[in-house]
Amino acid sequence: SVITGYPVPKGYISRTTDGGNTFSYVQYNDTGGTVNSFYFIDANTGYLTGNGKARFFKTTDGGLTWQDQSFSPILPSTSNNAVFALDTSNIFIASNTSRKIYYHKPGGDSAWKVWTLPGTAATPTDIYFKDANTGYVSGNGNYFAYTTDGGTTWTQSNPPSTVGQRKIKYVTSTSTLYLAGAYTEIYKSTNDGVTWTAINFFDGSNVNQPASSIIYGLDINGLDWAVVGTSGI
Repeated sequence: SVITGYPVPKGYISRTTDGGNTFSYVQYNDTGGTVNSFYFIDANTGYLTGNGKARFFKTTDGGLTWQDQSFSPILPSTSNNAVFALDTSNIFIASNTSRKIYYHKPGGDSAWKVWTLPGTAATPTDIYFKDANTGYVSGNGNYFAYTTDGGTTWTQSNPPSTVGQRKIKYVTSTSTLYLAGAYTEIYKSTNDGVTWTAINFFDGSNVNQPASSIIYGLDINGLDWAVVGTSGI
């Protein structure tokens, strides 16, 4: 069902079809939960994942209706932080469980399996595959790992930061990888995360720039960049 107004009942998400000028609320379940991540393969097919009853849902009509996909006993029973899909058969979920990535490859629901990432005490926060072989995972504890063989093996390659990395952005046109999660630095790699350089975006002389804050989101469109952090900064 679709509603308008506020407050929003449990189990609803916001949806726009005019570039964000207006939003309507769409129900994905009737019990609520916290949605942490969306990923759409195309205009119709997408996924959401999160905490509680929002663990894993799929839409095939552009987000108007959602179907619960969390019935696999292999998927974590509590919460997930991010979802990514190459297509409807190759789906990846970053779990809130330390160092666990769940993946689905062709073969039905029984094909869900789990990867254990290298290192210790890292909670995955985002996952992205630029193709079937090369993928990336970021995490709390200043964590980053990459694979070049479709997830069979992973290599840890943390950026030079002391703060957790929460968001991955890959720009296909320039073959450049970015990590966001520090206070005033975004980390950049042109070799799939093997090495990193820091981009400091804080300018104390700019009265329009807020005080430094942990970055939770990053998007890049050509020369236009946007970051968002703690408390909406």
